[in-house]
Amino acid sequence: MIAFSEVRGRLLEAKKVIFHKNSHLDDAAAQWFLRDVVKISAEFVFQQNDRIMIDPKAGEIGLDVMHEFALKGYKNQDGGYSSVFRCLAEAFFPDVNSIERRALKPLIDWVDTNDSRGSVTRAWLGYEDRRIESVGLNAMFMAYKHQYSDSLDLHINQNFGLSVLEPLYCYHYHFEQEVDRALSNCRFELDGILGICEGILSPALIGWPQRHLVEMAQHRGQKPPQIFVFCDELVGMGMLRICDSIRLDNDRLKSRLTKVSQHWFFHPGGFLSACGTSTAPKDIKQAGVTLTELKEILKEIYAPI
Repeated sequence: MIAFSEVRGRLLEAKKVIFHKNSHLDDAAAQWFLRDVVKISAEFVFQQNDRIMIDPKAGEIGLDVMHEFALKGYKNQDGGYSSVFRCLAEAFFPDVNSIERRALKPLIDWVDTNDSRGSVTRAWLGYEDRRIESVGLNAMFMAYKHQYSDSLDLHINQNFGLSVLEPLYCYHYHFEQEVDRALSNCRFELDGILGICEGILSPALIGWPQRHLVEMAQHRGQKPPQIFVFCDELVGMGMLRICDSIRLDNDRLKSRLTKVSQHWFFHPGGFLSACGTSTAPKDIKQAGVTLTELKEILKEIYAPI
């Protein structure tokens, strides 16, 4: 088997990459990664799994097949093998903190778990959840195999990669770029039950500031925040609950805020109160309170919870 450390160089120089016929999700992901992310120029060739022939002198290398001139994956402690997709991602983007590697992580985690464990939900949740599995990446790939059943592996995998994996990767890449931008340009603060973000946040980051603030608290050994407060000059001012038991349509809160401004909205589900949202932005001044004043009102009403 080819040493993992050699993979990147061999693939960049390869003229042909050998896969087995009747591809699995791992092979499709690997082919998309090689062709569309790192853009190698080698031809993809598909052979019968029990008749694999690879000629390294002709610039050939195998992936996800058992052969002395192929990479199957790297061996796990339990004796199984990782996915080839994971190996390729690690070989081409070894820095786990790079935007590329972070953007690939959700795809790697699913493909690698599916390939090595058979059921993603059973591995992650302890039981197989068909509601999730039936719309997961493996089911999507099987749907493409069904839709293009008269086509060869190359065509099926190419369509799946461009239609499913590429948009997901582009989205996660953009998401990670916006995370870096928020960490550089926004101010994050923990104040008792409150987690605050002051600054302009990308719409792509919905839900992320709350997670970041909870992680901040965990890292500092503090109790996690219960309410997320945002102050964004492009959106407005408001709060979202982090703890499900909190209701932000509390009568006391409504009374305090409606006295200072008619522009406050209280979602009937109790999870959001705001003077401005991404779908209905407001000028922060229309809130009728400063961020400092809002924090004090929230702590007075909700602490201790």
